[in-house]
Amino acid sequence: MNSLIYNFLNEYYNNPDPQYAIFLKGSWGCGKTHFIKKWLWQYKAKEHSDEATTISLEPIYVSLYGLRTIEEIKTAIDREINPFFYSKTGKILKGVASIIGRVVLKTSIDFDKDGKDDASITGSIDSLSVFHSKEDVVKGNKFIVFDDIERCQVEIKTLLGFINFFVEHCNCHVVVIGDDSKLSTCRKKQLDEFREKTIGREFTIEPDTEDAIDYFLSEPYFDDYLKLERDYIIKGFICTGSNNLRILRQCLMDFSTQIREIDPDAIKNGNLFLHGLLGSFIAVYSELNSKDNHDAFVDFAKFYRLGATGMDNENGKKLRSLNQKYNEISQGCIYHTLSTIIVHNIVSHITIGTSLREYIANHLNDSAKSYSSWEKLDGFWKLNNEEFYALYHDAMDALLADKIELPYQIGTTIGYFGYFDATEVRKITKTNLDQIKSGLRKRIRAIDDLENLYEVRISLLQGINNARIIGKGTKMPILDECATVVQKAFDQKSKTLPDEMQKVLRSLSDDNLNELFEIDNRTYPDKYTSYQMKAIFQHENVDDLFAKICCLSNNGKNDFCTFLSKHYMFSSSLHDLPDYFSMDKKVLVGLEKRVKAILPKTKGVDKLAYRKLEESLLSAIQRSKGVKEPLE
Repeated sequence: MNSLIYNFLNEYYNNPDPQYAIFLKGSWGCGKTHFIKKWLWQYKAKEHSDEATTISLEPIYVSLYGLRTIEEIKTAIDREINPFFYSKTGKILKGVASIIGRVVLKTSIDFDKDGKDDASITGSIDSLSVFHSKEDVVKGNKFIVFDDIERCQVEIKTLLGFINFFVEHCNCHVVVIGDDSKLSTCRKKQLDEFREKTIGREFTIEPDTEDAIDYFLSEPYFDDYLKLERDYIIKGFICTGSNNLRILRQCLMDFSTQIREIDPDAIKNGNLFLHGLLGSFIAVYSELNSKDNHDAFVDFAKFYRLGATGMDNENGKKLRSLNQKYNEISQGCIYHTLSTIIVHNIVSHITIGTSLREYIANHLNDSAKSYSSWEKLDGFWKLNNEEFYALYHDAMDALLADKIELPYQIGTTIGYFGYFDATEVRKITKTNLDQIKSGLRKRIRAIDDLENLYEVRISLLQGINNARIIGKGTKMPILDECATVVQKAFDQKSKTLPDEMQKVLRSLSDDNLNELFEIDNRTYPDKYTSYQMKAIFQHENVDDLFAKICCLSNNGKNDFCTFLSKHYMFSSSLHDLPDYFSMDKKVLVGLEKRVKAILPKTKGVDKLAYRKLEESLLSAIQRSKGVKEPLE
């Protein structure tokens, strides 16, 4: 398609008096500017005129991006024209004096044909006079390109009136470039009126990925390593589904900057890691600039946790879709393109400027070492049968001997075994499967911290579920079994490990009471909710908790009442009442009964403290019963 536009532009260039302009449109970053500059290059003169009295013109290009006045546009055009007023020896041409400053620009334009001028331009046009000149001293083609029309800050009618002058009064060849979809409704309407009067043909520029990438890689500031990865870059950009070549260029330039100061020998030895990192760069740059996935990538670790532990929820479906999207460029890489650690580091680099040089250098040093059998499973496509079976047995032995330390790698290894089993590449024996399940239970039962327990469960399930992405819908019953074992073991163990709120409540005193307020604002170990969104008394022993409350000072009891007011949001009207409030009802009722029983035995300030405690507990009970209105 773009080649046809190329041909038409050549015909337009050779038309001696076209009397119309061309409009080239396309989405931001699709390569419009690259396209027109490449086309213009063929008409660039090798040298200026030899004749002392001849001005030899060639097509000029002007970007309107950010220009605020017609004067600024004239200045931009002046900068492009001025070199044509000199001979190749650097002397100003004699014919220039007969043209420059002699023409005064005065034109108007009636867009809506109501008989009234909608825009007018008046003023001396200085070196622009060359376009208006009819004298023989001006040779060559009067051809001007106005790019980025939608980014120009000049009032649209004024701008279009200025451009129209070149077409209607100067007999110029004019190409206007922009993305009309970015214009407001009003500006779009005015552009449409201009089209009707001045635009003779318009074309849509389609991204030419291979051509653009070849052009990028020919630029001097791109590292030579990228030239070796040319085909992989094309494949990665196609996977993104994006048409924004500008973002790709920015990505490649950034990547090149990060590896430029690294030892070339290290890059050569470590290209397997760099290969995968390059794919991650391309993916992250694209998705951060996608309105659909931007938020997910800003906090990718959280998004990945939520998706990997719930593959059927919204996050899970999006995660599965993203992993499938980039699965092709992940094959054979040490790390998946959307590895949480790598994505996090790239996002930090893009958003806050964190350097990746040390991170890359460290991995390149590590890459000189041999990789373990389970780390090599991702490259199984490159193996012959003999190599595959040897790798499979080594990885299985390592898994059963508990030699794989990281939970994510354990899950990923199990995931590959489940995939190989489901596709009958290599079946898992019942004995080995039972050993794998036993190892999972043992690892989870050995955990003595709730936050670590959540992290291990998430990492195991992330690794296991990654194989479902490779399988693209293949049923993998072994993975379902292993995931069930992990979840059941987690559920059993989580009941025995207190969270941070429970630890404070079970040792409640004046010294640690303020920690309740701090913890209530923290994220729960599941990394999904906050403590404020949890039932905090559900698993507490009423008598033990009441005894701790009674040991508080009167000021402490008052602070505890303040905590209840905060946690249950007494002063707020809750239209969507949280379900977890109801889970605390039994303990709250038990505490209120004990306070009521002790009240007659108290006096003085103590009595006031218990009375306030009773009122606060009654309000909390109201919340647990479903009352939505404010309770204070």
